[in-house]
Amino acid sequence: MPSKQEPPVLWRHIPSERLLWVAGGQGDKRDAEIRQVIRQANLAIGETLCLETLESASFLQLRLPFFSAQQLGKAAEFGPLGADVVLDFCQELNDALNRTSSAAANVALCCSNRHGAVLNSLLLMGSFLILERNLGAADVLDLIMPENQPDHMELRFPRPWCSKQAWSNDALSLQECLHGFEVAVAKQWLHRRSLDGSARRKVAAAYDAMPFFTFKLLRDSVDGVPYEDNITFWVAADPVTTVIDPSYQPCASGTPDTKSSSKSLFKRNISSSSVFKIASKASLFKTESRSTDPSKNTSVVNSPDRPQHLKDFAKWLKNDLGCVMLVRANFKDEPNLPPDGSYEDFFHQHGIQQVDLPFTDGKSPPDTVVESLLAEVGLLLDRLRMSTIQKPCNYAVMVHCKSGLGRSMSLLCMLAVALFPDIRATDAFGWARLARPGALQTAAQERFVRSLVEEDKAGTSCCWQPEIKTGPSVRDFFQSEKSEKL
Repeated sequence: MPSKQEPPVLWRHIPSERLLWVAGGQGDKRDAEIRQVIRQANLAIGETLCLETLESASFLQLRLPFFSAQQLGKAAEFGPLGADVVLDFCQELNDALNRTSSAAANVALCCSNRHGAVLNSLLLMGSFLILERNLGAADVLDLIMPENQPDHMELRFPRPWCSKQAWSNDALSLQECLHGFEVAVAKQWLHRRSLDGSARRKVAAAYDAMPFFTFKLLRDSVDGVPYEDNITFWVAADPVTTVIDPSYQPCASGTPDTKSSSKSLFKRNISSSSVFKIASKASLFKTESRSTDPSKNTSVVNSPDRPQHLKDFAKWLKNDLGCVMLVRANFKDEPNLPPDGSYEDFFHQHGIQQVDLPFTDGKSPPDTVVESLLAEVGLLLDRLRMSTIQKPCNYAVMVHCKSGLGRSMSLLCMLAVALFPDIRATDAFGWARLARPGALQTAAQERFVRSLVEEDKAGTSCCWQPEIKTGPSVRDFFQSEKSEKL
């Protein structure tokens, strides 16, 4: 784990990209230590970006709408920074490189030797090389890791929502963040044509929601040319914690109740064509009590786009996102929900399938929840694949819990590993903390995501498209039967 001892000046020069990274002193270009590194390297510097004073780099501090730095705990200082900051920084660095006209001149990136500043500055520089220079994470790590890195420097991020520094053997590393970012870029979950940094923050401030990954569904067409539909899986907080007036929940008579429409798949006749079949062994992990409470404070966010009531939220889901399924992982009467609790069958009334899979806050998903969600998503993909719409379509699946940080992100990481046989659990973990900063709140949830595995033995994988020979294998998601006792 990180030592209290401050590291000496660290630096790395990347000639091919005209980048110099220096960490030392107060992180200012006027610092004697930083000037000495530049002088000894005998480099021409066209422009210097002091990252801890740079707004596009979020001053190398993690900030979230609806939450204070005190609630975030040490994650506010250490991060990792979110994808919105990465996108803003990439634009800033591109502009600085363009302003540095001389081909021989470098752009210097400076930060202090504060451990969180070192971590996040390396994350930003590495993400730039992946997104803007199309480099792989492994090559990027070879380029950016300082040669004079002290042995005691552990490049891991502490768990969020802990007032004290909290690391475990399952703590997220810088390397895993960059590998997860590479996957997101390669699969176009994040790209220049998608939401930019300001647009992502706007959606987060208005709806407390964020896209996590997109699954491409091929289906047959009348003329024999397959259509490619996009199904984007989103994470959100419970809508009643986001809307201005959660009490406005008009009920329609004669509509089915949520409980009956979303009961466990084990009590229903599941279609044999469903793509997901699982025989998993899950461990129930003891949850470490958190030091801080990640309960939202809507008064600190003044977004003009924030929905007035659930009807506006439903319109956004249906009209803007094309939402076809809403999964709730929290209970209807949890603490810190509005007085009336969560919604009943409100979204079902607006044509959105509701799936109710609650489990205890802070814990990893139990077997029944994992299996039911896999089966529900499998049946949804089956239905969409049989669609006769003669054009490519865009759909959304929204998964939420109370705050959209722990339970919902655990489930979404599981779905990402299930739907994409070529990504690792650590890739999902790394991208999760970038796509939804503050995600995965407890040691149990970190361990759960790390324990997700894919099985590729011959004859064991099951596939949602018969013409494709490989597909998501979810027969055994859990490698570990024991959790680490912290």
